[in-house]
Amino acid sequence: ALAFLLVFAAFSAAGAQQVKKIAILPFAVNSSENINYIRDGIWDMMISRVTIPGKTEVVGKTSVLEAMDKNQKKDLTQPDVSALGKRLKADFVVWGSITKIGDSLSLDGKLLDVASNQSPVTLFEQTRGMNEVIPKISDFSQRIRAHVAGEAMPAVAALAAPAPAAPA
Repeated sequence: ALAFLLVFAAFSAAGAQQVKKIAILPFAVNSSENINYIRDGIWDMMISRVTIPGKTEVVGKTSVLEAMDKNQKKDLTQPDVSALGKRLKADFVVWGSITKIGDSLSLDGKLLDVASNQSPVTLFEQTRGMNEVIPKISDFSQRIRAHVAGEAMPAVAALAAPAPAAPA
């Protein structure tokens, strides 16, 4: 029975280590309009789209905001983001900005691997109207999930696929 418990504990620990914890910070807003509602909606959508049961876990918004309140800085540097990630016990941190000019929206983000603290991965999406925001957030989130899971990025995978043979 003791051997069974030891084996079970080993597998449980290995399984627990596979779940990657991601902190998504609220994105800075660059706009002459008050688009905080867009920032909040994007934050919620990213949380739901990056979460994969058994693979990824996203730090709660309240915990993120409490950790950010301790920072007291508006413009976050990579060392600030790394320190936030460590404070939140996150494996990865996502942060960036939302810029709205006219009807166009640009989502510019970075994904930092907290343990390696190497240069962050840069991610961006642009829309030509508000009706494109939701599909673009889905694409943005898919690239975050792929990177965190160590899979090929969707756009890269599509480029690497062989072209279909022309009909004879």
